[in-house]
Amino acid sequence: MSPLPDPLSKVVVWRSDQNKKKRARVPLQCPLAEDPLGYSNFNNTNGQQIASTEIKLEQHKKRARLTSYVEVSAHNISYYGLLERIVKDMSLDVVIEIFSYLQPLELLYLSRTTRELRIFLMSQASSAAIWRTSRTNVFPKLPPIPEGLSEPLYASLAFEASCYVCGLPCENVFWASRIRLHGECKSEVFFTVEDLPERLPQLAVELKELGDLAHVCHHGQIQKHNSTELAMLYCRLIVEKHCREYVDVKDDPGKLEKWRQSREQHYINLEKWAGKCNSWQSRVFMLRRKDIISRLKDVYGVYGLDTWRFRCHPLVQQTKLLTEDEWGSIKPVLVQSLKDTTAYHIRVKQDRPFQNRTLDFRLLYNAKFRNGDQILMPVGDFLASPSAQSINHLIHTTPRHIDIRDDIFPTHIERISGVIAGLSRKWVLQKARELKQVIRENHASYLSLRKTVFQCKACLQVLWVPQVYVHDCPSIPIVNEGPPDWKYLYNPYNTIKNLRIWKADSFRCHASGTECARKFMKLCGAKNLEELAKINPEVECMHKVCYGEGKHLVRWRKIASCNFPYYIMPSGSQRDDTHVKFLSNSPIIAILG
Repeated sequence: MSPLPDPLSKVVVWRSDQNKKKRARVPLQCPLAEDPLGYSNFNNTNGQQIASTEIKLEQHKKRARLTSYVEVSAHNISYYGLLERIVKDMSLDVVIEIFSYLQPLELLYLSRTTRELRIFLMSQASSAAIWRTSRTNVFPKLPPIPEGLSEPLYASLAFEASCYVCGLPCENVFWASRIRLHGECKSEVFFTVEDLPERLPQLAVELKELGDLAHVCHHGQIQKHNSTELAMLYCRLIVEKHCREYVDVKDDPGKLEKWRQSREQHYINLEKWAGKCNSWQSRVFMLRRKDIISRLKDVYGVYGLDTWRFRCHPLVQQTKLLTEDEWGSIKPVLVQSLKDTTAYHIRVKQDRPFQNRTLDFRLLYNAKFRNGDQILMPVGDFLASPSAQSINHLIHTTPRHIDIRDDIFPTHIERISGVIAGLSRKWVLQKARELKQVIRENHASYLSLRKTVFQCKACLQVLWVPQVYVHDCPSIPIVNEGPPDWKYLYNPYNTIKNLRIWKADSFRCHASGTECARKFMKLCGAKNLEELAKINPEVECMHKVCYGEGKHLVRWRKIASCNFPYYIMPSGSQRDDTHVKFLSNSPIIAILG
């Protein structure tokens, strides 16, 4: 019996021959299995050798590699962690020279990559020269670093465009306070002298002793509560630091006087430095904007480049110079923004005749129906009702060059006057049901609308029925809302301020005001809040911030939410009894006028 053939003798695979251009069939020594998936062993359990099988190559063979493994890996060298190795291996002078060519913002990003780089760049001894050289190379006219601020913090303040409160992109820097903030986020950081004791209760005594906070940086002014005077706004953290320094020296007259002089000089120097920083920032904005405009003129033209919307674009208003790499990434975004701006201005120009007609109709409508004592539906609700189809058709389908105010509108106003009373009664009944739903959502135990005090969520004005039906809030922004069945191209509810559909969810139920109103109605003998408004009694303002110490009286018609000795009940799904005080715990004064 002839011996079994060698199972590897006829096994061939394709391999690239690096020395020849053509492929060659070269036998390879490798353990192959009987099954195609290779799950079984080469020898069976009885020790007998398995007969050889000829491996058939697939008809569609895989393309052979024309380059060697060594050559491929040479092109894929990983540069991950290379800078970290440079910092460890090279001398300090060479590292400083390399890093000095980076921009301050790039150094900030680099310091957040690895722990070793962060330790190196945040070390005051080794990296101060790097930050200083980088700052002077890129922006030589940037004011020098002030006292009490490190180089990384200065770079973050000057170049890292993000709000310190919300984290969104922001270029509004308060240099004296060393903080970046949006205008909407100022209320989280800046407070008046009257509000600071509530924010810093542990330093209330020191705040009272310091008085008007002389030699402390302030930012803007705000109207005082229930007053025409203006109050300064101060940063809470700066005031807290100022008060703690005062606590350390207030017992020693000599140290106190020396501290006051140092604070005065520090305040003067800080104001000068902040003024220089503002000038530098404005100049950087201008240089970047000019560079972008010069590039866009060749691509898009000049239309829309001088608009406020373009100047305040987040990609344009930045404290960094424009580079070629950045321009390649922001160019399509800015071009699309200019196209949108152009389309917006064209649309506004086309819609201006319809907007003027709507404004004229609102003026005639209010002059005719808003002067009497009867509550009539607002013009926004009327234009959204089916009864205004003819008016809307007249406004939006008449050719733009035809003036319809003096000739056609008065006739339609007279037609409306015959049906507006009935429409308003139905409208009031519907809105009353919505207000009752608001009361139920606030978990209130009273359901009488004429004895309930409401508050506007936007302007915080205190209202009651029937005032609440005609409240024309100036604080509600324009929103893209209108009638769901609006069929015209121009929607006045999206462009005209104070033209809106009345909604009950714009108000909240004022629990403490309602309790106080019940007491006042009982003292004055009024059946509802409308009669109480006619009596117009005087009530004492219990909010000491409004007028200071002592008793101060306010007429009921001019009452504000702070005049009630209660907090506002939250409008959430669950009632929070910790925000509600009882009437018996606070003195109430009602004097008949």
